[in-house]
Amino acid sequence: MTRNGGCSAFESWDGQWLYYKKPDPVVGSIWRMPVAGGAEKVVVSVAGGGRNFAVTGNGIYFLRRGATAPVVAVYRFHTGKTESVATLGAHLSMGLAVSPDEKRILYSQIDYEGNDIMLVDHYR
Repeated sequence: MTRNGGCSAFESWDGQWLYYKKPDPVVGSIWRMPVAGGAEKVVVSVAGGGRNFAVTGNGIYFLRRGATAPVVAVYRFHTGKTESVATLGAHLSMGLAVSPDEKRILYSQIDYEGNDIMLVDHYR
C-alpha cells in the first residue's frame, strides 16, 4: 500500500488515513497516507523506534527520547502541534496504547534485565 515501505501500521478512527512508520529502528518517523491511495506525508518527524505510537481520534501519542528519560508526547490533529504529556522514569520496551477517552496510557516497562552465565563440563 505504501510507496517506499512501512511497518507498524494503524488506521485512523474515521477510516480515512493509514498511519505507519518507516523501517528505521532508531528514528522511525510517523507517516500517513489516504486509505484510498495517494501521496504519503511525514506527520511526526522524530519519534522513537518500534511500535511505540497509538492513533486516537484527536492525535497520535508516541514515545520519544527526553533529555534524561523517555517522554510520552502527542501530536494533536486540530493544532498540528506536538506537546509532552508525561516523562517516564524507566527503561521502556515495545508497545503503547491509549484508552478511547485518552485519560489512560498503557506502555511496557523493563524493571529488570539480566543474564546467566552457565558452565558446561566435559563438552565434546
